[in-house]
Amino acid sequence: MVRKDGSTEFLSYTKRINKPKDQFSRFRNACRQAIQNDLITVKQNFFKENSINSKVKCQESGELLAYEDLNVDHRQPNTFSVIVDRFIEIRGLNVNEIEYLEIGGGPNEIADEDLKEKFWEYHRGKANLRLVKRELNLSRAYQGRIGKTTKDLTIE
Repeated sequence: MVRKDGSTEFLSYTKRINKPKDQFSRFRNACRQAIQNDLITVKQNFFKENSINSKVKCQESGELLAYEDLNVDHRQPNTFSVIVDRFIEIRGLNVNEIEYLEIGGGPNEIADEDLKEKFWEYHRGKANLRLVKRELNLSRAYQGRIGKTTKDLTIE
C-alpha cells in the first residue's frame, strides 16, 4: 500500500493476525530482528560444512533435510524468550518505554542502536543454537515462553 503522503506499508492478513499483542511481544520481535543476520549465518555455515547432496541432518531427529525444511532453534534452557526475558531483567528495562523503527512495513527494529548492540552481544553469549526440522521447532515454540498465570504464587 502506498499512502497519499508517499509512505508505504506491506499488507498481509498474517501480519495483522500475528501482530504483537503486548509490549513484551513487540520487544521480543525487535530483538529477533536484531540477531537475524547471525541466525542466517549459523544456518548457512552449518550447511557449507555438513551438507550431503544439499541436505543436512536435523540435530534432533537425525533426518536428512533441505535448507528450507530446517529452523535455527535456541536449545533449552536458553530459549529465545528466556534470553529476552533475562536481558530485560538484567538491564532493568521497561518495555513500555522502548522506541522502535518500522522499516517498510516490515518487522520493528529497536531504535536505540546501543540497546540493540547490547542485546546482540548478550544473545551471542547465551544462545546455544542447533538446526531442527521446522515442524518440530514450531510445534513446541510456546514451551519456551515465560508468562505469569493466575496459579503462580508470589513472595509477599
